[in-house]
Amino acid sequence: MKKINEYCVSAFFDGFKWHRGGVRFQQYGNGSYKILSDPGAKNSSTIALSEFINMHAHLSHSPRYDNDKGIKVLDRKPNNGERLSFEDRILISSIESASKGVNFVCSSIRPEDVDNFIKIYNDMPIYIIHFLSIKNYHIPKIILSCLEKLNSFFYNSKIPIKAGFLLHSLYNLNEKNMNLYCNYAVKNNIVIALHFFEWEGELDFFRRANKSNNPDVYYKMKSNWDVERLCAFLPKLINSRAYKLFIHCNYIPHELIKILDHKTTLKVLCPTSSIRLGNKLQLDFEPTSTVFSTDGYFTNMGYSLITEIRTFNLISQLNGARNVPERLLSGVTGVPK
Repeated sequence: MKKINEYCVSAFFDGFKWHRGGVRFQQYGNGSYKILSDPGAKNSSTIALSEFINMHAHLSHSPRYDNDKGIKVLDRKPNNGERLSFEDRILISSIESASKGVNFVCSSIRPEDVDNFIKIYNDMPIYIIHFLSIKNYHIPKIILSCLEKLNSFFYNSKIPIKAGFLLHSLYNLNEKNMNLYCNYAVKNNIVIALHFFEWEGELDFFRRANKSNNPDVYYKMKSNWDVERLCAFLPKLINSRAYKLFIHCNYIPHELIKILDHKTTLKVLCPTSSIRLGNKLQLDFEPTSTVFSTDGYFTNMGYSLITEIRTFNLISQLNGARNVPERLLSGVTGVPK
């Protein structure tokens, strides 16, 4: 295959570790690269990073705030964007993601938007891995039909992507529906994403508190779950064979952290979103099982994963913790193996 370009850098971060002392990239006509050691490039002023991976976003969201914070961010009408079509909103978010070096995004998409999503997929500047957003009011038959439609599209287009489930949250799905989709995911090798203990009200219910400073979520939990059955369900979910993305984890109980299976589960932290919503930020960072993401325009300031790392590191320092930069960088460039 004919070589068409060469690029020299002083160092290259491959998603897990640095290669220093000079590196030469040789690009070939089929899009492949050879990466070679080149001591003559060690004084180059340029470094290279592996492409960024955003493991959780809501690309179809529009900005919903000026300088609000706390849960009222979610109640505000968008400053703009409701007049924009679904297609326009996806394109705007995708372009910004690409401009920040992000090439892959795991994005929540509503079932009712699947047809429009398929129509525009090949026009996107990034790869979007679709997670169907599911709440109690969705009809399972329609959800599974949408999943089949998406995966047929990817298969027929020879795109090596498989859609997953975003089981929105414990407070928006009852036990019956949660079990239905989890069992289907295990049998059909579908990845599950879940907003997991994002809010203090979830933890208060789990701890059998009589009331909560986060009453909206607390009472939604009470309407969907019996606390004893929830406590029995969660270890089964964690230990299931399904691959899982637990998103936010701001108030995850310590006893659940202890039993997380790092072979099948990633914690997905969203630092700017957690702070914007007034939630405690989960600071337990283990590079083999933790990644960073942006969440969506509803609650954050954009799609820069570097901003997420800097925010996490700043809050960690304020709480007396120190992080190795390479370990944090692995949380956006290389999905842990």
